[in-house]
Amino acid sequence: MKKVLCIVLVCFLMFSSISCGEPSSDKQATVWSALSTEKYRQEEKIEEYTEAKLDFVGMKGETQSLQIMVTAHEYIKGFSVEVNDLVGENGNFSKNNIKIYAEKYVDIYMPFENSPIKGKTIMPESGFYPDALVPIEAYKKRREDRIEKNNNQGIWVDVQIPRDAIAGEYRGVFNLYLGVDNKKYEIPVSLKIYDLTLPEEVHSRSNIGIWYEHIPRGEGENYDSKTNQVYYDYLLSKRVCSANIPAEHTNNMNSFISFITEVAENPAVTTYTIPINLIPGDWKYKITPESKLGSNSPEVVAIAKETLKNGIANQLSVILEKNIELRNGGNEKIDLLKKAIYYFEDEPVAGWRTQRVKVFCEQLKKAKDEVAEKYESQLSSYPDLKESLRKVQEMCASNQVNENLFVSTIQETGLPNYELSDGLTLWCPEEYKWKDKAFRDTVKKRQELGEEFWWYTCVINSPSMSYYVESLPIGIRSYSWMQYQYDIKGVLYWQTVAWQDLPNCDPYEDLIYGGYGGGEGILLYPGARYGQKQPISSIRLQQLFAGQQDFEYFYMLDEYLRANNIEKTSSDIIYKLNHGIIYDASYTLEDAEPSVLEENRIKILNILNAFSNNNVDEAKNLIDEIFN
Repeated sequence: MKKVLCIVLVCFLMFSSISCGEPSSDKQATVWSALSTEKYRQEEKIEEYTEAKLDFVGMKGETQSLQIMVTAHEYIKGFSVEVNDLVGENGNFSKNNIKIYAEKYVDIYMPFENSPIKGKTIMPESGFYPDALVPIEAYKKRREDRIEKNNNQGIWVDVQIPRDAIAGEYRGVFNLYLGVDNKKYEIPVSLKIYDLTLPEEVHSRSNIGIWYEHIPRGEGENYDSKTNQVYYDYLLSKRVCSANIPAEHTNNMNSFISFITEVAENPAVTTYTIPINLIPGDWKYKITPESKLGSNSPEVVAIAKETLKNGIANQLSVILEKNIELRNGGNEKIDLLKKAIYYFEDEPVAGWRTQRVKVFCEQLKKAKDEVAEKYESQLSSYPDLKESLRKVQEMCASNQVNENLFVSTIQETGLPNYELSDGLTLWCPEEYKWKDKAFRDTVKKRQELGEEFWWYTCVINSPSMSYYVESLPIGIRSYSWMQYQYDIKGVLYWQTVAWQDLPNCDPYEDLIYGGYGGGEGILLYPGARYGQKQPISSIRLQQLFAGQQDFEYFYMLDEYLRANNIEKTSSDIIYKLNHGIIYDASYTLEDAEPSVLEENRIKILNILNAFSNNNVDEAKNLIDEIFN
């Protein structure tokens, strides 16, 4: 991994920078700093060090992260960080908004070797990588705060900027203590808060899976009746959503509707899955003429299709009835269907499984038509609910973006037959497919027809975007930039707690799942080990979180661009900023510098700030500088 020798964030009138000063160094240790998008193996030899100095830059309502790094020159028994208030002209920034985590290292003894990008194969090195972010006091309580000679230790620092924070510049000093004698290393800290506020509403949809039945295997006696909900809410706090709602709310339609009534207006909730397991009848494997259960007669197939259609119609009806009841009762905004999806088939390749997806979509369309007709008079008062009903879709993770899963074409016009809708209109192909121009062209055509695309990440490695521990962290962060650039509406990831196949169910000791890379299907760690009643986050989840915040920058920027009749779009700006790193979706992440991404983020902040202050000419000039 490449060490950034000198990180300079070039922004005029901006006081904050990670400079090329000297690190704090003595015979015990060298203390330095790193961006959140940098990652260093425990045993990695560092050739050059940056200054031990933390400079945070952000807007209200977001979290910004940096790292304090320690390279031990002798065995260090114990480390801790004393956090102090940061002082500004108009008051202090409370230390209560600053969280410190010890980075726990895990042995990646079998890095994943697969890379689908010809000529760009990167072989990650084996070794101990940082991933779990453990609250430092809990880490110390288990006496894990030890650093072996010649090893690196990362300390993760989150600055959570309140939505009611006072914009301005703040400064202070944190004290790092190392060893039994608590030798003190002073770390200058600065924070610049722009007078901007991140939207509460999350505009990048997501389905970051939680398989709740796995949680007790990691939490053990720490698991109780509230744990599932805690995990669900924890992901929401990272601006990502699990469409799998807590299992206790999917026992019947009443419990499901009760839950979605509570979360439908939550701006952090972007998606929830209608539970198809509640559709009664033996229909699942009989809706196609051939399935793994063997051939079925046309009569059996017809009955199975009718059963499926009726089941979907009943589910949509009871949801809609509850919604109309709530509207009539005075809640004029609630929409229980706007965030609802179906997820029936996962990764169909060909044959009867692909056909089964098409049949499900067809029956879903018929069910929606029936429900719309049944409630026509009520829906005339609520046209937005009618539109949400129409848009309920089947999600499917599949790379088969072709005729196998497309809506059938009308021969006379060559256009999709959306009246039949016997195919997907919400696609989740794997993100690495974007390297292929023909694939991107196909996606663009389907998008122009109104179809929706999400990205699916699974079993891939650098230089493509990946959630593996051994992959480049800047890949996950850049993921959101590319997502916005290509108008990809959401992100699908299959699982966050795949602990079942690990020795002794302990992901802290082994993250290799099913022969794939480190952390496949694992973005969360059980809190039980460290006495926590919530899960432990990972560096990879924090990258995803930061990327989701970046996504909102571009959403805000597009609103300003449209309001001021500026022809350029956020997509145009992302393309220009990433030129040379991500070029026409050809990945060159091995050449990507974390400092460049951070510099570009702050450029966007400065443009947003100019617009917010009604300095449109200044904003235009800053945009022109990007393109010149």
